[in-house]
Amino acid sequence: MMSGKMVHCFLSRSLKVSKKNEIWMHFGGQPMRFSIREFHMVTGLKCTEWGGDEDQRQNRYNWANTEDAHTYKDLLDILQETDPEEADERFSLAMLILIECIFLQRYKGNRLPAKNLKRAQHLDVLANYPWGKDAYNLLIKSVKKNVELNLRKNKYYIHGYPLALHLWILESVPMLKSAFSTLSVIERPTTYLCEKDTHIQLIHRLLKWRTLNHQTISRLFTSYHRYLMMQKIQSSWKTLLIKI
Repeated sequence: MMSGKMVHCFLSRSLKVSKKNEIWMHFGGQPMRFSIREFHMVTGLKCTEWGGDEDQRQNRYNWANTEDAHTYKDLLDILQETDPEEADERFSLAMLILIECIFLQRYKGNRLPAKNLKRAQHLDVLANYPWGKDAYNLLIKSVKKNVELNLRKNKYYIHGYPLALHLWILESVPMLKSAFSTLSVIERPTTYLCEKDTHIQLIHRLLKWRTLNHQTISRLFTSYHRYLMMQKIQSSWKTLLIKI
């Protein structure tokens, strides 16, 4: 379950940086970077460059006509009307709906990009296309827009896959991780976000999180600031004793 308050608290601590494809925040006096690397490590989605050229391939299905974009509801209606014997077409439609509704979330009623309809009709393209990169770019664009214009509003929307940002926050701040969630005891992640190797199977990392409901954002942030103050006080006392 995603915590909108937690994400908002961190976005309100955003830092202005020159890199357009990264988000920087500060927490506990430490800068934190969220880039496509961290997005990949949290989600396991493919985020590499795409060298295919699906535009040169012929359309297999009518719904993939690039001149006729569809909404999510349109695709659901088409899926329900598709012949059960057409397994490949039904699979392509179902996967496209899941990808668009989970990883590429946009405004309600928004029409899907025509190029994604074209990609989904070819199973090899559907399976190998770096959907993670599109999801990350959509998320970053939405976050930066909200940080600049909407943080003072009572409500705003983050497009793309904001759950990845939420889980990255939990993994990056141990106190938040232990207070709000837990990982499977049987299967913990084999790597951590500080490691450099990103060529690993990580989709299961996303599925190991469990939500805990015994803590609140305001109480936790207050406790954390008290902890930081105690650390500073202890450090000051140590410095004073050394001088004496």
